[in-house]
Amino acid sequence: MTALELSNKYKTLLNKNGINTPLRLAHFFAQADHESGLKPKVENLNYSVDGLLKNFGSHRITHTQAYDYGRSANHAANQQAIANIIYGGSWGKNNLGTFSQVMDGGSGDGEYFRLLADQITCS
Repeated sequence: MTALELSNKYKTLLNKNGINTPLRLAHFFAQADHESGLKPKVENLNYSVDGLLKNFGSHRITHTQAYDYGRSANHAANQQAIANIIYGGSWGKNNLGTFSQVMDGGSGDGEYFRLLADQITCS
């Protein structure tokens, strides 16, 4: 997908975030192209139990959740569940800025954000 196609597809979202002039669009898509080549990318959340706890801490994921969804000798990582825990819920709404406002707030919002805005830094 080209920058122009992306711009048209996400026009409302870009406008809401002040990316609404030719100069701002050029800067935004140049940065996105630099970071991702404008190719779809998905964050790899194939974390082990220890990796989840080390990288995100118990304030973002509980020990029980890490054991249930993290990669172990008994099962593969459940990356969708990890995304929903790490990026979803109230943490996502409080920390991911206006991008998170396009979500309905229900289950799956973390996975939705992971797929929508991967490689775009929001703060």
